[in-house]
Amino acid sequence: MQINYQQLGFKCGLEIHQQLEGRKLFCNCPTLNSGKEPDIKIERRLRAVAGETGDVDIAAEFEMIKKRK
Repeated sequence: MQINYQQLGFKCGLEIHQQLEGRKLFCNCPTLNSGKEPDIKIERRLRAVAGETGDVDIAAEFEMIKKRK
């Protein structure tokens, strides 16, 4: 049996989790992962987008307005 995913409207995404170095996103709690110095550092800005329901989370949108990293 051949499944036509386009006809079904099938959508698939990839979610990646990584330990953060420094502090947590919405609080100043420490994130003690390792005593080693990191090879690289990456900063990302919070960007609120619509989820599965089509709505944007108001808390995420509020933090985005504050230009949270």
